[in-house]
Amino acid sequence: MSLPFLKFPWLIQLDILKQLEPHELFLMSVCSEKVKKLVRSLNLKLNKIKYALHESGTQVFIGYQEYDQTLEYFAVLYYYSSIDSKDKSINLGGNKMRHRFHKRPPNFAMPYYLSIPVLEDNRVLKLAHRHMTDLFRYKPRVQLVICCIATMFKSHVIKDVTDISFCLKKAELDTRVLEQFLITRPVQQSIQILSKLTGPPFRKDSRIWEAKGLSINGNDDRAAEIMENFRGHHLIFIDVDWNLKDWEQVMRKWKRREAYHDLKAISARTPNGVEHWFRENILVEFQLKEWDGLRRPRCHMEDPNIINIQSDVAQGIDCTNWLDMQQDGGGKWASVVVTEKLIGFVVWD
Repeated sequence: MSLPFLKFPWLIQLDILKQLEPHELFLMSVCSEKVKKLVRSLNLKLNKIKYALHESGTQVFIGYQEYDQTLEYFAVLYYYSSIDSKDKSINLGGNKMRHRFHKRPPNFAMPYYLSIPVLEDNRVLKLAHRHMTDLFRYKPRVQLVICCIATMFKSHVIKDVTDISFCLKKAELDTRVLEQFLITRPVQQSIQILSKLTGPPFRKDSRIWEAKGLSINGNDDRAAEIMENFRGHHLIFIDVDWNLKDWEQVMRKWKRREAYHDLKAISARTPNGVEHWFRENILVEFQLKEWDGLRRPRCHMEDPNIINIQSDVAQGIDCTNWLDMQQDGGGKWASVVVTEKLIGFVVWD
């Protein structure tokens, strides 16, 4: 049995909308401009909105908190090739658009999704972004996930992006293509690269070095280049087999105040283990000291705006057992930890 939603009093309408899941709110919002304005009047205060651009369609996630693990599905728009006279219309970004409604089994995280004619794929991304922008009165942080090369060059319609993740599952990412793309996205707070990098080294003036947060998965052959040129705050390596001599050089330059002036943290996980000699070398060279409980805080707080920081570090990283070192001339203190598969380095303000 259907309910005459728009015939209810305004307060009743709002109360009904408040009971809905995020993806249900989206489906309501595309019914008409009037319903979209009702959803907007809920004044939802999002922390972030993330667009994942696939070859087959677009996913939209929203989060009320800072960490990625709290993101929820908001909309899924897939593309189909043939238009049917039975296709219905939705109101997306103030425009009428043909669509098909699909229901998934209950065990799916996103139980409903819409599909749009493939001929509309360029237009639908622009309209979807406009729809989201109109829907939320308080502007959230905008993040972008690029899942194929084709979507990279269509993503310009999404404005005010501050964080980008490259997750090309079927292609490698050429450094020249990436640098050209970043010229069109000059202000990026964080960049995550999950794809295999190919091509020449990044330029010394590349915009990738200007990102406050840089996260790299794999790409062993790029580790030395990245460690040498990084000028931001947070550098994260995951499953990267780096050269320990490069690590010593980073610590040496930081201690001598020769580089890494804005560095706040480096975290590096390796699949092959950290050799035992490394810990002994840095213990002696940098005169590492046990924490005295006074010179710096116990916990290091990660920046939740870095695109892949997870909620398991929301309470901070306990650095009680980390060893401390100080910059030459009585400068800042930093702490370092070396385990079987991890090296961590944090700088205290």
